[in-house]
Parts: sequence; C-alpha cells; structure tokens
Amino acid sequence: MGFVRKLPLSTIMKKIILIIVGFVFVLGCDRKKTGSIDIEKKSDKEMIVVSEQATFSGTLASINFYHTILLSQTDYKCGEFGGDTVTMKIYGNKSNTKLLLDYKKTIIECAENPNPKSHERKGIEISQTEKKIIQECISELVLHKISTERIISNYGYKNRIITNDSTLIISDWPSYDWPKFKELTNIVEKITVDNNTYNK
Repeated sequence: MGFVRKLPLSTIMKKIILIIVGFVFVLGCDRKKTGSIDIEKKSDKEMIVVSEQATFSGTLASINFYHTILLSQTDYKCGEFGGDTVTMKIYGNKSNTKLLLDYKKTIIECAENPNPKSHERKGIEISQTEKKIIQECISELVLHKISTERIISNYGYKNRIITNDSTLIISDWPSYDWPKFKELTNIVEKITVDNNTYNK
C-alpha cells in the first residue's frame, strides 16, 4: 500500500520562505536591455544566495517607466478606523536612465468626517542609498509576513507592496511598524522639506 509522506511544517515554511524571497530579489537581478527587456538565463552555478547583508549591482533593475512598484503604510491612530497613509511609488523616467519616486502622505482627523489632507511630491530622484533601502523594505516585509504568527485584531498597521502588473502583491494586516519603510519615509520627507517642495 502506498502512502504519502508528510513533510514537517518547519520544512514547508523554509521552502516557502526561500521561494518568496527569491522571487522578491528578482527585482535585483541584472537584465539585458534591448528593444524590450529580456531576462538573462542563468545556470545553477550563477545563482546567488541572498542574505540580509547582501548587496546587488543591479538593485531594482526590473523597475522602469512601464514596470512600477508601490509601497504604502497606513497607521492606526484612529483605532479600527485606520489613520494616516504614506504611499511611495517607484518608477523609471521615460528614458529609463533614472529611478524616481512619488511621495504622498494623507492625514485624517479621527472624527465622523475625517476631512483628509494630503502632502505630495512627485519625481524625486532616487540615489543608490535609497535604492538599497527600498529593496530592504521589500525583503523585510516579506520575511515578517511569512514568519509571524497571524493574530485576529480590529486594528493595526496596514502595509502593502504592489507592482503595477500584479506579479508581486504583499498585503499585511494587522502588521507592524516596518522599520525600513520608516527609515525611507524620514529620508524622503527631509528631502521635501529641505527643498520646500511639499504640495498641499
């Protein structure tokens, strides 16, 4: 009589983590750029083992004018009714020579009529430092989501990562404060304030 071997839960989780983290870091893989973007074929020997300290020569190489990624966080200052939302969209310029970021912060009042106010800035040029932090944001949230026991709650942070073609969607709620996203937010807000470029 045949039987089905059940893998330990820890083994299954490890495999899931490796698959998802590997997919996320496709964003950091080098690509050939011709009339369209073709993914280079890599042998098993050329595969890179990713660690938290890894660096990438092609950080966010898959992001361009047509392929964008959105990072967002909503806090819970109003409890189960949510709170303020920070959204950052990362994309390439038309010639795909630079990576740009659109920043928007929507602030609500905890009342029956929230009357949201927003501050935004478009077209912030991203440095290599910010590129690295963005990629760390992605890996950090993925690892948190798949390694944290789910809880039932009526409120909490809502964190999201979405590509415009929906090939990558990470939505985590109730979530946590997402430290790398906070770090990126502080950098972007300092840029907007220093250059007096908030649009109200």
